[in-house]
Amino acid sequence: MLSIHSTRSFVPAVLSLLATIFLSVPAARAQHGHEGNGEGEKGKVKAAAWAGDAYTLPTDPVTGERLGEKGAPVCVDHEGRSLCFASDENAKKFKASPEKYLMEVDAKMVEQQLPLYPTKKCVVTGDELGGEMGDPINVVYKNRLVRLCCDDCLPMLKESPGKYIALLDQEVIAAQKPAYSAKTCPVSGKALGSMGEPVDYVAGNRLVRFCCSSCIRKFNAEASKFLAAPKAGGSEQNGAPYVCSMHPEVSQDKPGKCPKCGMELKQKKS
Repeated sequence: MLSIHSTRSFVPAVLSLLATIFLSVPAARAQHGHEGNGEGEKGKVKAAAWAGDAYTLPTDPVTGERLGEKGAPVCVDHEGRSLCFASDENAKKFKASPEKYLMEVDAKMVEQQLPLYPTKKCVVTGDELGGEMGDPINVVYKNRLVRLCCDDCLPMLKESPGKYIALLDQEVIAAQKPAYSAKTCPVSGKALGSMGEPVDYVAGNRLVRFCCSSCIRKFNAEASKFLAAPKAGGSEQNGAPYVCSMHPEVSQDKPGKCPKCGMELKQKKS
């Protein structure tokens, strides 16, 4: 039987050993690059409330017809994701068999957002995309394209989406703001700055600047309409945007030079 003195000496030793074991677990995960990119080059980013992006495609997921031609789109929630249709009938068809349409919707969103994607790093781990982990994984999560270094990052994205989308938003704003050419709010038509500092907002990896935060709700209800309007987002006027072949995140509505490398921008083929 242990004496009182020996028991008192034994307990602290055990607690010290257990503390060492538990503290070593996060370190081991960090060595494998999946601790999470909680702090980027721009400093710590707090987890933000993020319910998902607006539906930014200009067409109905069921019929392919352009939204807005027969009145305001019918937007519905599907598993926390907003989708917009040309009519109630099309929305009902989608609800009856969503898997029939979602793959094509995701493919179109990847095509739409990939030229705008602002970083070559995984927003979860901070690792370079396309490195030792192989080809990047394109994930459309609640209408936002997020590029990951591997499948292991997807559960972490879903666990703390606000945290990682905030990081991605920072990259989008930093990349697109220098070339942003719109001078007016796409919703109100008022001059940016006329109601105070413009509000920087990201939808579908595209920077959109508003005169005030009250315009955001109206924008989200018909995002494709406002993005297709002349000068909306500074990159949709006169058809396809002009992008840099070296920096595809640089996009604008007219010819010019890339602010990062000085190369001539080329119009994206539709």
